[in-house]
Amino acid sequence: MGHENYFFDGPNHELHQEKAVFRVRLMSDRCEASIKDHSAVTSGSTLRFAATSDITLEQGQQAVQDPNIMLTWDGALFTNLKTIYGVKSLHPLGSFRNRRVNFAWHGMKLKLDDTEYPFGHVYEIEASDFTDPVKDVQEQIRRLLATLGVSCRDSTITKFQRCLRQHAFGP
Repeated sequence: MGHENYFFDGPNHELHQEKAVFRVRLMSDRCEASIKDHSAVTSGSTLRFAATSDITLEQGQQAVQDPNIMLTWDGALFTNLKTIYGVKSLHPLGSFRNRRVNFAWHGMKLKLDDTEYPFGHVYEIEASDFTDPVKDVQEQIRRLLATLGVSCRDSTITKFQRCLRQHAFGP
């Protein structure tokens, strides 16, 4: 499954100041807009809170072409951009393409991402729906990769942060 991710913020970096990210994701059969906040990478693991709104393919394409149109849409997510974060207009920050394969493994969901940036590809594994401590899950995944001859290291930044650094759009 592949998708394109587009990131936006206000002209005064209103979302960034609140450690929040606003993304529009275009997929082959649907689109979604989401706000993720309090996103930080610690020891290769990210914990974040997200609010998501499904939007039509047409709306997703409109949003990429004219981000401010989203501020006129109904719905809690779009209202929150204005009322909670104080966003008065939206500006593009950057984008990347992502191909993802989902699978179940040892009672959890794993997502293998191949993320395409202008500077190259980065591969990541995301785990969810597990009950073991994060460190134990990370160690299980490291052992799996080692048996396959794949080297790995913990992420120190999110895909969004990597995108901003390479595009030099970051605040």
